[in-house]
Amino acid sequence: TVAYLLNKWMYAALSSQVIEELYFEHFAKKLCPIGLAGKNCELFCHPTYGAANVAGKCVCESPKWTGDDCSIEIPEDTNSIPEVLITIALFLMTINILVI
Repeated sequence: TVAYLLNKWMYAALSSQVIEELYFEHFAKKLCPIGLAGKNCELFCHPTYGAANVAGKCVCESPKWTGDDCSIEIPEDTNSIPEVLITIALFLMTINILVI
């Protein structure tokens, strides 16, 4: 029967100490090496700015990098204050200076 064969296989694996090898061969999640991604580790993933997750998808380390391989840099917006707000602030400052 199946149960007998399964018990025999498990006993043989435990007695010959190959259970770890069998686990790593059949059950362990295989991760891609650094610089590779994809289901079979065939795609490039930038080694400095990204890394492959368990599913093989290249995940960028920060929002500054994008793309399938994390090699496209998103330019940083250093001035996030709208120009209309700057104009209003300068106008109000001018009024204050003229009144004083």
